[in-house]
Amino acid sequence: MQNRDTNSINMLRATITWCNNNSAATAAIPAFAAAKTTVENKLTLIDEYTQTALRATKGTTTDTKNIRAAMQNIAHKCASALSAYAATQKNNTLRAKVNYSLNAMSAKKKEEIDDICQTIHDEANSNIASATPFGYNASDVSDLSAAIALYRQKMQDPRQAIISRATALLSLRTQLREIKTIHLKQIIDSMVSTLRLTNPTFVSGYFQARQIIDLGSTSAKLRGIITSADGSYLTGATISIRKTATTQILHETKTGSDGKFGIYNITPGDYDFLYTHTTHQPKTETNIHISAGKEIKRRITLVGQDL
Repeated sequence: MQNRDTNSINMLRATITWCNNNSAATAAIPAFAAAKTTVENKLTLIDEYTQTALRATKGTTTDTKNIRAAMQNIAHKCASALSAYAATQKNNTLRAKVNYSLNAMSAKKKEEIDDICQTIHDEANSNIASATPFGYNASDVSDLSAAIALYRQKMQDPRQAIISRATALLSLRTQLREIKTIHLKQIIDSMVSTLRLTNPTFVSGYFQARQIIDLGSTSAKLRGIITSADGSYLTGATISIRKTATTQILHETKTGSDGKFGIYNITPGDYDFLYTHTTHQPKTETNIHISAGKEIKRRITLVGQDL
C-alpha cells in the first residue's frame, strides 16, 4: 500500500471524526447523516481491504462485527428502497424478499445474514433500472457485493474465494477515489458550504480536516538483515510487525537472497516484531516503540531448529 493511500485514509478519518464531534452543526441538514453513513460504510470496506493488502488474514471479532454492521447498513438501504418500489407496483413477492429492518437483520445468525444480504443484493441489481429513484444506486449495489464477499471471507465461508492482495488494493483505491471525488467533493463538501455564514467555525475546521497531509517524512522504517547461526544469509525469512500484545499483522515482508529486508511507511506507535523461517526457531521483540521519522535497524540471528 502506497503512502498516498495512507494519507488519503487518514484525511477521511479526520473529516468523519470532525463531523461526528460536531454533529449539532449539521443536524438541520436532513441528508447529511445519510451521506456521512455512506462514507463510514465505505471506510469499513477500506479497512478490510487494507488488512488483506497487508496480509493480515486473521481478523478480530471486532473486525467481523464492523464488516457485518456495514453490510447490514448497505443492505437495509437497498431493501428499504426496494420495499417502497415493490409497494408502488403491488409486488408482494419482491417486498417479502427484502422486508427486513435493521433489528431483524441483527437478530439473524451469523451464518444466515450473508444469504439474506445476498438476496437483497440480487433483487437490487435486478431492479436497478426501476427502483433506484426510491433511494439507492449502482454504487450501493457494488458496495453490498463487496461487503458480502469480505464478510464471507472473514467467516471462512467455502463459497467465497480468497480475495487476493492485488484485488484488495485495487478495490481499496477504487473506494478511496469514489469517496473523495463523489461523496466528499460533490455531496458533503457542498452541504457543509451552506453553513459558511451561520457556522464559519465548523466549516473552517471541516475543510482543514479535508486537507491531505503527507506523512512520508513522519512515518518510520524498519530495515535489517537476518542470518543463520553460522553467519550465512537467510533467504525467505518472514518479518512481521504486529500491534503490541495482539496477533494483528500490520506489515509483513521477506528477506531477499542477501538476507536483507525493509518495511516502510510505519505509523508511529508500539509494536511487536516477529522473525520466522521454516527451518529455524522464531525470534520475537515485544513492545518496541517507533517514533515519527525514525529508522530502526536490526541484525537478527535465527538458530536452526535442530540445534
